[in-house]
Amino acid sequence: MMSLFQSQTTKLQKVLIDMTMAQKQMKRTADKRLAEHKKSKKQIERFMKEGQMDTAKIHAENAIRQYSEFTQYLQLAARIDAVAQRVKTAITMGQMNKNMHKVVSGMSK
Repeated sequence: MMSLFQSQTTKLQKVLIDMTMAQKQMKRTADKRLAEHKKSKKQIERFMKEGQMDTAKIHAENAIRQYSEFTQYLQLAARIDAVAQRVKTAITMGQMNKNMHKVVSGMSK
């Protein structure tokens, strides 16, 4: 019920904070996927040297999937950042409109 009485700026600021947190989480997850990808590549080399081609193939498939997930998380983080910047712009424009309204009403007196 309390959210019904909040100002639009306060709601947008909370959305902005949530979006930046989500973006950071996406980047962290992307970094984890990249680290797993590098680890899988090392395992692939090790299994190929040992002659275990079937195991190397399985790890190669995992490495490809992990790299794909890495790029997808980065793309999603970039999209979230773009939307967050638009929200930030909306907040500053709203604040500027309020200030301009105060100035104009002060000038007309």
